[in-house]
Amino acid sequence: MAAPLTEPDLLIEPLLEEQLYLVGPVGCGLRSNQPISLDDVADCKLILTPRPDGLRTLIEAEFARIGRRIKVAVETEYAPMADLIRGKVG
Repeated sequence: MAAPLTEPDLLIEPLLEEQLYLVGPVGCGLRSNQPISLDDVADCKLILTPRPDGLRTLIEAEFARIGRRIKVAVETEYAPMADLIRGKVG
């Protein structure tokens, strides 16, 4: 499951941890050798999968945790993300 669960009658054990990456077009100001804070990401328009996707739910929960809201440029399941990024949609 992608989102944290709070179920009193279930034992929940993390299966794995993975890194998430922010991807932007060349010249957008991202640097691979410098981390970016979630607060800084909150100022960016993002290309995301639509709700109720598990990753989308997780990202929204993390933004809520820091008191910020996601700025959604596009919601898509099927569009080639790389083309949208190159086109500076988000």
